[in-house]
Amino acid sequence: MIWFKEKAEAEIESYALELDSSGKRGILRMLLIGKSEEDPYRLDVELDGFIAKVKDSISNLIHVQVENRVENIKQTFHKPLGGQDAFLWESMKPLGDLIEKAMPIIEDVEMTLEEKASQRTGLLTKSDRQPFVEKWMETLKEKVRK
Repeated sequence: MIWFKEKAEAEIESYALELDSSGKRGILRMLLIGKSEEDPYRLDVELDGFIAKVKDSISNLIHVQVENRVENIKQTFHKPLGGQDAFLWESMKPLGDLIEKAMPIIEDVEMTLEEKASQRTGLLTKSDRQPFVEKWMETLKEKVRK
């Protein structure tokens, strides 16, 4: 979101200075399109304050219209009641009857993570991870074949 704000402010200021140096009056219409993990409506509030300051200091800028089409891509997921097991059962539902085959893989991953996870990252090395990747690929291929 900071990126959108900085770019919009730079464009507004650049246009206002151009108007001021040329002695012309003008209106700026700006369209912001993109995706952000932050609340895009906060951008409107922050830019409104900036626009007011610029208009106060440069009278040749008559009006600024910012159309904000920045979309929030932050996804929220609520874990079902019942803790990790309920969450895993819920997330594995698309596997249908193969869920019985998937749950032991998950348990094995958990045990291996406890034993071999990196102290720094909490992740497994590629060689420790590879057998699980292969088991998941077999399970998913089986699901696709059904």
